[in-house]
This record gives sequence, structure tokens and C-alpha cells, in this order.
Amino acid sequence: MRSLLACLVASMIVGAALASSASAERPEYGRCLQRAGGKWKDGGCKTPAKAGEEKFEWYAGFSGERPIVKRRFIVTSSPGTLAQLGTAVVKFTCNSLQYSGEYTGPKTVSTSAWKLRGWRIKWAPL
Repeated sequence: MRSLLACLVASMIVGAALASSASAERPEYGRCLQRAGGKWKDGGCKTPAKAGEEKFEWYAGFSGERPIVKRRFIVTSSPGTLAQLGTAVVKFTCNSLQYSGEYTGPKTVSTSAWKLRGWRIKWAPL
């Protein structure tokens, strides 16, 4: 029963989070790869490069010269990292989170299996 409740709450939270961001433009999936003369200084493609710092380039995941070939993925939180998901009504935390999925398009992803350990649910008064 506890597992069923956890799955239900987790799916509600994820659904609410996705629905709330549905109106905003979703980012395109891709990769930041090392390339001499790239536009970015760091491997996350977050810091624009200045002269002499051009080390990384952003590549769109579903078009261009370096598309994503392996579309399936697994995400695992580091040991001891507290994962938090929530809405105005419920807050869900866990000590260990792992999920798998697949990139299904330039701006879409499908997740399939979720593993949660040490989870807690806190309901906010309405």
C-alpha cells in the first residue's frame, strides 16, 4: 500500500511539474562536447568563451552534425543527495532516486522506471 501511494504521489508531482512548464518553451535536448574553437568555456555550455577560452560547442540532439545516437538513459542521484519534488499542496522527498527513460524528440522525453528509497510525503493545508 505504501509503495502504491508513493507511486501515485510521485506521478502527480511529476505530472504537475510538467503541466506547469508546458506553457513555457521547452529547451531542445542536445550535448555540450569538447571542440577547439567552440563558443563555450565550460563543459556545460553555460559560460560564453572569451578569446583563447573556446573549448566546447553545443550540438542539437536530433539534427545537425552530432545527433544523439543512444537515446535511452538512466539517471541516478549521488549517495546522500536529497531529491525534492513538490507543488503548493504536497512535497515529496527521498534519499535515493533513480529513473530511466528515452529521448523521444528534440524537446520530449519519456520516463519509464522510477526507484525511490527513503521517501517522505508532506501535505500542505489547503
